[in-house]
Amino acid sequence: MLCAALVTVLGAPAWASAPARVDAARHRAVQSGPLHVIGQLPEPAAGSKRLYAGRIAQVDAPKRRMYYVYTDPNSMDHVITYDLRHRIPQPIAEGPLASNLKVPEATPNIVALDTLRHQLLFIGLNPTVGGQEAQTLTPILVRYDTTHNKALPEWNLETTLPGYSPAGLTYSRADDLVYMVGDFSAATAVESTNGQPGSPMTSVVAISPATGKVVWIRPIPECQQVLNSAGVGGLVVRSSFRPALYFGCITGGTYAGNPYPGEAGLARLDLDPKARSTAAAARFPLDFFPISGQYFNGSAQGVASFDHHTDRYFLQSLSQTTPGAWVFDGRLSGWVGFVSAPSWSDKYAGLNEGLGHLYIGLFQGGLPAKTDGLVVADVRQTPVPAGSFEPMVTSTFIPTDNGSRRL
Repeated sequence: MLCAALVTVLGAPAWASAPARVDAARHRAVQSGPLHVIGQLPEPAAGSKRLYAGRIAQVDAPKRRMYYVYTDPNSMDHVITYDLRHRIPQPIAEGPLASNLKVPEATPNIVALDTLRHQLLFIGLNPTVGGQEAQTLTPILVRYDTTHNKALPEWNLETTLPGYSPAGLTYSRADDLVYMVGDFSAATAVESTNGQPGSPMTSVVAISPATGKVVWIRPIPECQQVLNSAGVGGLVVRSSFRPALYFGCITGGTYAGNPYPGEAGLARLDLDPKARSTAAAARFPLDFFPISGQYFNGSAQGVASFDHHTDRYFLQSLSQTTPGAWVFDGRLSGWVGFVSAPSWSDKYAGLNEGLGHLYIGLFQGGLPAKTDGLVVADVRQTPVPAGSFEPMVTSTFIPTDNGSRRL
């Protein structure tokens, strides 16, 4: 059985949202406290629904809710809704989702929260055909009603986007659209190898969250491959400062860890929220910001985070010589700093947008090494300061609650 540990920052003020500017004394107080475990999430009841494996799918900080997906011994997934108003989040609702073969992973990068219709949208696999699950690895969107705690009819992407394999998605309430980033690789199995010299065609797709219909498709030839961390997905975000999407791009590489020729970097696609056709989307301006570092080592890809309060994007490199997170400021349209990490195993990330803290998780595997742990950095300052090291080891994506101090 798997349990999710919660940690907190001692001496840190808890606020639901913070302005981009916070006084230095307060930030020093926030930075000074170590992390400590305060408890574990309560598990499902014993019996047929007993927890087999679980993961945090989404955190709705304004509504004080967290959505947690677990798999029962019969390989069925369920969604538990937790109330974040308690020091240890408490379960308040539960509902069936789908077979675990349909939703093998669930993180905030591959689960979108539609706050207008109160639904979760999961990137999944294997559509239902004739009442039976077709194990074809065909991408689908699995939907869940967070008000009535039940699954909604799935959307088969093969019928609307033949050959498209999404790496990540997000919902924008400002535009009332779901944005997906991925490529037309014909099958998820092809993309998951990470061995192609370049993406068949990286593309951003906008779909209606009400109907699942495609609104527009925008090819991104400047992006060789979408940054798509195994088990985490690809981070695509809608800026709060301008109508634009951000997502990371890499060159890919061989299984020996040798990168392919090309450029890694950050793509920013400016949007016209009123556009409702692929022809209109073809005119969207695109900026590509190259970056140094290594984001594919043969067995893992780098990972990214984003701070909506400052329009800053954090891209973590797996370089053996300069591991750590590069910091891009969308307001300045440039890279503004670097948070170093003690080893190339910085494959995990989390960001608390209430505190302005980036968490870089390091774990080389096996018995914990001296460099395994968490780097905690205050990433709202310019220049970005070095982080502090905490000997608390994680080997997974790091969800946070922006309305408190908890991970």
